[in-house]
Amino acid sequence: MTSSTSSSAERRALALAVALAAAALGGCASHRAAAPPAALEGVGPGGPRVALFPLENLAASSTPVGKLSAAIEAELGRRGVEVAARDDVETFLRAHRIRNTAGVDQETARAAREELHVDAILVSAVQVYAVRPWPRLGLALRLVGVRGEEPVVLWVDQVSRSGNEAPGLLGLGLVRSMDRLQAQVLERLGDSLAGYLAGRGAPAPLCAGDGRFDPRISYRAPQLAQGRRYTVAILPFVNASERRHAGELVALEFVRQLRARDRFTVIDPGEVRDQLLRYRLIMEGGLSLDYAMTLLKVLRADLVVAGTVREYLDGDTPRVSFTAFALDRESGGVAWEASSIGTGRDGVFFYDAGSVGTVGELTCRMARRAIDQLAAGGGRRPLTAPAIPVGPLVPAESDESDEAAAPASSAGEPAPPSGAPAVSPARGGEGTR
Repeated sequence: MTSSTSSSAERRALALAVALAAAALGGCASHRAAAPPAALEGVGPGGPRVALFPLENLAASSTPVGKLSAAIEAELGRRGVEVAARDDVETFLRAHRIRNTAGVDQETARAAREELHVDAILVSAVQVYAVRPWPRLGLALRLVGVRGEEPVVLWVDQVSRSGNEAPGLLGLGLVRSMDRLQAQVLERLGDSLAGYLAGRGAPAPLCAGDGRFDPRISYRAPQLAQGRRYTVAILPFVNASERRHAGELVALEFVRQLRARDRFTVIDPGEVRDQLLRYRLIMEGGLSLDYAMTLLKVLRADLVVAGTVREYLDGDTPRVSFTAFALDRESGGVAWEASSIGTGRDGVFFYDAGSVGTVGELTCRMARRAIDQLAAGGGRRPLTAPAIPVGPLVPAESDESDEAAAPASSAGEPAPPSGAPAVSPARGGEGTR
């Protein structure tokens, strides 16, 4: 009897082991079979080859850029991402005299594809860096595809952490070491990028969508079709705050939020910047409708998003205030507008439960709620006659030789606004990409 019972138990244990092994093999097979993103199909069995551009410092304090860049490169290597040699990238940047590595324009994308033999460029920026009184670190990474005609954002994510944001029971969750906080931030970013490259992660992971961070005022024009895909260009926001680089930081968050929606194709900010420089458009106080329409044509975009940042404060209680709007090429008017203001303690009534500890996370939640309304169908308080909330773009002074060298408009294309450069036929076009 004992022998029979023992034999039966052994058979059940053996069957359970076989089932577990089969499940594990099935999971591995499923993992191996995960398809890469459509934008990276055909890059080879080893995955995409990436060029890591030097880190851009958007923090308000001095930052060990070299140390952080090396840490990002090490994290990519640990994830199995093939990265072009640093010396090769530096030689490439010198050869093409590329000083601004905050984005990728069309010429840089083409040259990187042909000379560095890469499929994408990883653009990185440090948003917040502080050691005292608590370590704070915010990093943003953006993967820009270089295989197409235009450099487009394939994947984007940012992580902001503060050492005291989640103290937990008896303070066990406090992080006092910057090295430890840096490891946590890089691990989250590495997980996000690796998941996307494996075909099982989002192109732009979203933060929490708290209704307490809804725009105070919002508007959405009825002509934006729900089922249509739009190409979007995002300008650096006008910085009316005391925080240096606040305009770029908020604009980068809008890049992330728009990329998270399948209906939007986001042109990389580097290409937008290149066209602003090429056509000598200088932002002094905002964007006029005439200049926006010129920019939409040269970028072949459907929408241009711009705005103004009025407050951008870090600390134990972060505070952000901005106004954003989108102009539509077809209608020639304002397609969407939102005005938001929030703090990290909005809606917090019981100790610190639900508080937001970093300005990057607060900006993410506010931008998400604003773009939710653009993507899903409008705001809570329609504006009957929306107006562009900021002033005009002012063209740079030019001499006669510059004017003579400006490209002439082609037949069938409207002339650029008075005082604006003409649209190059090679870059213009009526069709939607």
